[in-house]
Amino acid sequence: MGRSPALPAGSPCAPRRPASPAGPARALVAAVATSSIFPPLRSRKRRSWGLPGTDPHPYRLALESRDPNRLLSSLHEDVVFNTPAFTEPIRGRENVLALFALLATVFEDPVITDELSGEGSRAITFHVRVDGLPIDGVDYVQLDETGLVRRITVTMRPLAALEVLADRMRDTVAKLAAMPDSLTPT
Repeated sequence: MGRSPALPAGSPCAPRRPASPAGPARALVAAVATSSIFPPLRSRKRRSWGLPGTDPHPYRLALESRDPNRLLSSLHEDVVFNTPAFTEPIRGRENVLALFALLATVFEDPVITDELSGEGSRAITFHVRVDGLPIDGVDYVQLDETGLVRRITVTMRPLAALEVLADRMRDTVAKLAAMPDSLTPT
């Protein structure tokens, strides 16, 4: 299996620094959430397939409303976020929240297209654009026993658009990493 295009081969990852609850990551999240530049996500249809009578998960509702507090309350404190844009997972609620704020500055025309539900898991499909290139993706969400999001694993296609996303994320994360108490890829 090949390396993620996010970091060149042989480059060390910066050590993780814990995010401060009142640090720059929170400020970035709040700025993105209240900006008129980033309208709320659209949803084609509010579907939830799988278990009978299943309502949309709070994680999906938080994504659709672009509400950072709602997103924060849907995530387990020790959530792990696996993305093809980084070789190592992003760990911790504050770092994942900061990553979502960064993604909001990179993704164009985000649309949630479906939600599938299972015992202890959800799959949320979406469509976005990055630099005009279309990306289809799935967030596979694993829940803890209380329904909080414990792990998110993202898959995306096509590869060409994913490479553009990884380049954009590398640049954005490098800028944020230069700020104290901020997100650093692990």
